[in-house]
Amino acid sequence: AARVAAMAQASANFEQQLAEARDTAKLEAMEMERTLKGQIDDAKRQASAEIAAARAESAEASARTKAVEKQLKDAVEKGEADLRQLDRQHAAETVAVMERNERDVEKLQRQMEDDRASADSARAALEEQMAAAATAAQEAVERAEKDAMRAVDEAKAAKANEGKIRQHLETMKDMIQEAKVVDQRNAVLDRDMRRELERRKKLHEYVEDLKGKIRVYVRVRPMSESEEGKGCGSAYTKNNATSVTYLQPDKAPPEDKKNFDFDKIFAGTPDMGNGQHQVFEDVKQLVLSCIEGTNVCIFAYGQTGSGKTFTMVGPGGAIGSNIDSSTGQPLDAAGVTPRAAVELFNVLQERDALCTAEVDVSMYELYCDALVDLLKEPSRPGQKEPDLKVKLAQHTESGLVEVQNGTICRASTLQELTDILEAGVRNRSTQSTKMNAESSRSHLVMSFVIRSTNRRSGVVTSGKLTLVDLAGSERVDKSGAEGQRLKEAQSINKSLSAIGDVVGALTSGTKHIPYRNHTLTTLMSDSIGGSAKTVMMVCCSPADYNAVESVNALSFAVRCKNVKNMTAANPAAAAAQVQSLRQELARLKKAKGAADEGPKKGGAGGRRK
Repeated sequence: AARVAAMAQASANFEQQLAEARDTAKLEAMEMERTLKGQIDDAKRQASAEIAAARAESAEASARTKAVEKQLKDAVEKGEADLRQLDRQHAAETVAVMERNERDVEKLQRQMEDDRASADSARAALEEQMAAAATAAQEAVERAEKDAMRAVDEAKAAKANEGKIRQHLETMKDMIQEAKVVDQRNAVLDRDMRRELERRKKLHEYVEDLKGKIRVYVRVRPMSESEEGKGCGSAYTKNNATSVTYLQPDKAPPEDKKNFDFDKIFAGTPDMGNGQHQVFEDVKQLVLSCIEGTNVCIFAYGQTGSGKTFTMVGPGGAIGSNIDSSTGQPLDAAGVTPRAAVELFNVLQERDALCTAEVDVSMYELYCDALVDLLKEPSRPGQKEPDLKVKLAQHTESGLVEVQNGTICRASTLQELTDILEAGVRNRSTQSTKMNAESSRSHLVMSFVIRSTNRRSGVVTSGKLTLVDLAGSERVDKSGAEGQRLKEAQSINKSLSAIGDVVGALTSGTKHIPYRNHTLTTLMSDSIGGSAKTVMMVCCSPADYNAVESVNALSFAVRCKNVKNMTAANPAAAAAQVQSLRQELARLKKAKGAADEGPKKGGAGGRRK
């Protein structure tokens, strides 16, 4: 009933508006007609007045003519002629006035017709607007009816679903309450889990510390075909899992044999426990230590051709080819680096529910004492290469060694990490020598910085894994190095001597450690000494032809084994403390300068010391 009443009211209003519009249009048309008639009457009155004036002038002229006739009887003919002339002029003027008046009347008639046409057009436009308004009103009524019907249907549906909605709300309330209980339980479990993880971390660190801050593993490769072809004999004897004896052919008995004891001895073929997976198995836990915030370094040391690159990377020195792309697992011949990459992302994936992780990768080559960024983009012709400057950990905000202007790549997956490492390895310098068909002529330093952020607490933990494939030490007379190869050999031996100096300082316990003596030791400064965990892979040849070089490498390893790392504070905290002290020193200097300037500005106040 309300809807019908509203519709009737809307229809009545519309009819009233339509009638008012029609009356308004009629009134406007009548008013326009009255205006036009008035204008026509004014024009007629004006024309009559002008005709009357002309007639009056004619009468006046006749009177003047008569007066002239009376006064100038002698000039009748001339007067008559003048009169005729005046008559002609009067007739012409009368015709001109009549024509002008007729033109004015025609102009007014045309204007009246134009105004009438405009009025008709306005009336037609108004009628069209009225028709459009009627159509719009009809459409509005139809929409209103449809909206009303829809509202009724929705009301019916809402009423029908009211019970279901209430039931759903009750279910939602129960689910919210259960979620709160689960969240509280998760908070307790997270606290317990973090406590257990902290305990497990301490136990893990304790077990790793029992193994030694610096562990030395010796790996003696099998005899090569070239060594067998030369008729070389075996120069070593593996006594047990931690002891090996090497011959010293340059010494007389009983000093011709020297025994060495290390953390682990790998010798012989893979069947004899010298496989790639067996070597990595003992250092795999260090990847976990790195994720938990410890700096870890694994580096290979030994003479040219002793198997360092094979140990660190694998056959061919390529990283990507040593990982199965379909399964993401390392191949049997894969070295430490691809296995560490796989293990790193396996552990990060296992901890994905607990924390997010970022892995930043950098790769540098030290070639002829020059630091080379292996991950930088190719420079344009004529572009100057930026200088690479190594900054010690105590001079950086991160508390880690950083290379100014160096390239850092972010790896989110194992494939991305593999691609980055492959790109860097392809740029490494290798060269054939008499000791090795493809000898690494530079030191390769690969660094992975892992930052883990706890999803619940937001605590960030940073650790660094440094993998180093050192260039082989060599004797120039045996390697056959000449020219540029000779310069490379000299540079390699110099950098290895710098490592010896650092190890000697750490062994003797001196306060000053000469990390700055060489770029290589500066790069490795946060991985050797302090609280870092270091694994040294000493690679040796089994042939008596290389016995002297093998004994020298093992003797150097003994020095490394004697290094006792001291537990240090967090490098990042130490760096922050150093930065704070520097800022305080700068503030004091500024305050002192301001105090010194005060007496000078005071003039006669004198100078204060």
